[in-house]
Amino acid sequence: MSITNRNKVVKMPVGMVRSFWAPIASEPAAALPTYGDVEELGAARTGTVAVTTATADIYGDDVNLLHFEDFVSYALTTETTLDDLEVNAKMYGHTVADGVVTAAAGDAAPYGGYGFIEPILKTDKSLVYRATFLVKLSANASGEAQNAATRQGSADPRPNSMQFTGYACNSGAWRLQQEFNTEALAVAWILGLFGYTPPSGP
Repeated sequence: MSITNRNKVVKMPVGMVRSFWAPIASEPAAALPTYGDVEELGAARTGTVAVTTATADIYGDDVNLLHFEDFVSYALTTETTLDDLEVNAKMYGHTVADGVVTAAAGDAAPYGGYGFIEPILKTDKSLVYRATFLVKLSANASGEAQNAATRQGSADPRPNSMQFTGYACNSGAWRLQQEFNTEALAVAWILGLFGYTPPSGP
């Protein structure tokens, strides 16, 4: 047996930068989904992931013989600086025609993928960039709030807040994460998982 001494080691998230979403185009068997056009969602403010599990306990002889816990789904809550009608319409499944966004009772939010980046502060005060890619989720219609308020002496900016429910894809994966030395490499990794290839040339 060995122990790795990490006493007084610092490796802590200190923010959130960049966030991306794209609709799922196809869901192959035993593989990650493929995706459509990618939307960058403005400057990222927050991204909180909360996992839901199913648990069970097996008792015998008056003791707990076995406890197990299975992944069910997760909830993602985000805030960004981009409150764009057409982008939101894509994520909630509304229709857009001639610049008019129509939200209807039968609308269904499409499944998509979501990626974001967290700067991570280390003991030596350097940063690494943790990229998180959530492979399959959909926006919750119940979270589509519109909070207009009268200005009373000062502006009251309202960030675009969205709530999603996420699932495992056909491969069983629901989240991929990797850390990089630069933000640009983290962005490239997320875009690569979406299947996006930047245009070449000047």
